[in-house]
Amino acid sequence: AGRGMGIGISRVLAREEADLVLVGRNQEALNEQARKIRDTGGKCIVVPTDVTKSAEVNAMVKNTLDEFGKVDILVNNAGVTGPIETPIWEVKEEDWDYTLAVNLKGIYLCCKAVLHHMIERKSGNIVNIAGTSGRTGYPMRSPYSSSKWAVVGLTKVTAIEAGPYGIRVNAIHPGGVVGPGQFRMKKIIETRAKLKKVSTDEVVKGYLNETVIGRWITDDEIGEAVLFLVTKATATTGWVLDCSGGWFIGPIRRGY
Repeated sequence: AGRGMGIGISRVLAREEADLVLVGRNQEALNEQARKIRDTGGKCIVVPTDVTKSAEVNAMVKNTLDEFGKVDILVNNAGVTGPIETPIWEVKEEDWDYTLAVNLKGIYLCCKAVLHHMIERKSGNIVNIAGTSGRTGYPMRSPYSSSKWAVVGLTKVTAIEAGPYGIRVNAIHPGGVVGPGQFRMKKIIETRAKLKKVSTDEVVKGYLNETVIGRWITDDEIGEAVLFLVTKATATTGWVLDCSGGWFIGPIRRGY
């Protein structure tokens, strides 16, 4: 919650007076986001957590229950980029394992930890952050794309299993997102530009040409999508909301 989309998601939910638990590995970034939320009258706690470790995830949920007494919403936003511009036959096993551990296992562990509580209350909302690479093949990024396809599958299965207990589970396909602390997209752009021997401006143009709105998505727009799923979309579960600026519906006009 201290970087990238997590900033926008937490900011939007805080605006709606949600009590927040900010989770991540970078305590400095989490503390800074917590300060901003508190400065605007919001209530939050910081719980540094490695979502790939079940003991830390369980401790995080316990801290949440001790502080607030319940968990209404879980947003699974932790993610790593994984290898960039790397064909599958050159992907290192440790890079594959790490990408899947954060992007998929982390969601499984967090869902498992909160669902016991949500089932007891017969209420709850879970939103998993997937990605455009979880809807189409994304060449040269097999660990990342595989993890996001798996997130979609996990979302649908969890929605089926948890639905009878009054729990809704949905996901979001973000497009290219920019905003404070959004280092992942910057890294991808710089790496691609270097490998293809083109300018970063050319790479950016290529990405924006793949959308029909011709611009980046903001972190606040992802936050608004999360808010919609956990408030207004009361009959919706097992769904993946596209928030990519029309990346899927227009022709790909790759400019790099």
